[in-house]
Amino acid sequence: PASVRWRIEHGERGGIAPRAIGLLIGANNFGRVHWTAAQTETGIAAILAEIRKHLPDAHVLLLGVLPRDRGGWCAAQTAELNRALAEKYGTGEVRGVGFHDPTSLFLHNGALDRTLFYDPLLTPPEPALHPTASAQARLAAAIAPILAPWMKDAPR
Repeated sequence: PASVRWRIEHGERGGIAPRAIGLLIGANNFGRVHWTAAQTETGIAAILAEIRKHLPDAHVLLLGVLPRDRGGWCAAQTAELNRALAEKYGTGEVRGVGFHDPTSLFLHNGALDRTLFYDPLLTPPEPALHPTASAQARLAAAIAPILAPWMKDAPR
């Protein structure tokens, strides 16, 4: 989140006035940098504060970190972070911020559906991390009803 915050603070939000912002962030923190869920939550809160400061009229839809098969520690941190974000932002108590956890969209019979990710299709195969176009369409369909009222649009 540090680089996202820097970009917001240094002008990448200049000249725009969005009605809604979709924010999918946090997965990379559990990779090489190995931040904990608590550290990642703090970073996300800082980014949300910057967005609210610079774009106060925009609604923000914060999405939970997508599931992936990067090992037990990553899975535990992802679940912990998504629970914490749901608790903090899923209640509607934080002005202008909503939360949606898309985890269930990426599961089949309770396990990660690797067919929804590009990475296992690579040669050599890699752990599932990046959703396919069809998985992204599934995610778009799930969040469209949330975004529609903010966009003053009818759900599609």
